[in-house]
Amino acid sequence: MSVQEDIYASVIRDSTVNYLTKPWPNRDYNRAIFVDDYMYTPTMIKFRKWYENRTESVIADMVKAHRMMLSGVEGFYDIDVKKQQIDDEIRDRVLLKDKNIQKIDLALKAIMRDEEGGGPV
Repeated sequence: MSVQEDIYASVIRDSTVNYLTKPWPNRDYNRAIFVDDYMYTPTMIKFRKWYENRTESVIADMVKAHRMMLSGVEGFYDIDVKKQQIDDEIRDRVLLKDKNIQKIDLALKAIMRDEEGGGPV
């Protein structure tokens, strides 16, 4: 970009900003910038990625089987109902039976129980 083009772009930008700020001096950036109501710590972000990788390997065979089954369906499915059925089956028949996942669930329940002031797991 030449010096002349750079100056011209700067003048156009400044004049546009000035043109818009006179009739509308204030802006509501809530539509453009969303501030989350919650936030994950860096450790939780790492945990989530680790957990996703761990569960992916645990459920891989069942996911593959369901994908194969879904590729040759005759007729129609209620997509939301079928998705829920598949998720329930994978979770109940595979994921919750994995010993490492069970340990993680127990640890998480203990953390939540401590936070909530005790009570049964």
